[in-house]
Amino acid sequence: MKLRSNSLTICIHRHSEMSEKDLLKRVSKLSPSDSSKFEKLLHPSRKMQFLSARAALIEMDISLEEVTTMPEGKPIHPDAFISMGHTASHGAAISSAEHPCGIDIETMGRDVARIRKRFVRPDEESFSSSYSDLHVWVAKEAALKLTGLRTLDFLSDM
Repeated sequence: MKLRSNSLTICIHRHSEMSEKDLLKRVSKLSPSDSSKFEKLLHPSRKMQFLSARAALIEMDISLEEVTTMPEGKPIHPDAFISMGHTASHGAAISSAEHPCGIDIETMGRDVARIRKRFVRPDEESFSSSYSDLHVWVAKEAALKLTGLRTLDFLSDM
């Protein structure tokens, strides 16, 4: 599925019905940086998630060979601002030629209540009661990916 506005494109790629071999064919030209990351992944499901997020970039006509990573882990591309995320069954990517962007994706129904105190501040309680904990979690994860600063804290910085 691909959504496009004037300056933003979002793509969600479902990988749960594909084999790793078929997904590797689709995502055949990784950058040296991504190839190195992929080779270090041991679990087959993690490999599928990694490849699926890159397949979403391909569907947006983003060249994977030019994707590199900042020291903090944020993916970068010379022609667009990009961000990626994945779940057990889907990969997602967002790109913009004009603005930094961030994306996160989670499986609906995922229970994050046990870690709620790590990402919802007391002054956000009234706001977060209108949304599920999962919505708040995903919004803050996307904001974190937008900045590229992995050292940000959900409670003190967001």
